[in-house]
Amino acid sequence: MVETRNKYAQLMRQGISNAEACRTLNINRRTGMRWRHGRTVTNAQGRAKTYAPISLKAPPTISSRYLSEGERIEIADAPQHGKSLRQIAVGLGRSPSTVSREVARNRSPRLKRYAPRAAQVLAEAARKPQPQISTTGSRNIPSCATCVR
Repeated sequence: MVETRNKYAQLMRQGISNAEACRTLNINRRTGMRWRHGRTVTNAQGRAKTYAPISLKAPPTISSRYLSEGERIEIADAPQHGKSLRQIAVGLGRSPSTVSREVARNRSPRLKRYAPRAAQVLAEAARKPQPQISTTGSRNIPSCATCVR
């Protein structure tokens, strides 16, 4: 389903209409509208869960130095298929120590297993540029020309 949603987003970025994109992917038009605009669902306990709309902007390309969200999801899914960390690393073309550190660093403390979505959010937050501090500072300090009399 994630793959279909990504293909839908790609078609929408190309300017294809919702109806045409849904026909191409063989999904219901209402599903396409929900993906495009997002939605909020209330469960039986009265808790609201919000599904974000797709982004029509192309996702930014990140350096191969960093793990992608797809690689993180693969790291999370592979142990369920009986793969070791070394086998996962070989499949990703990464160092086993990279995969091991990623799993250790982003393990959910409560569930004791790797959380790929949380890891991606933390990685994106770390890559965002930090606000610059002004070189003059926030205080009103007179320039040297005004100090000299």
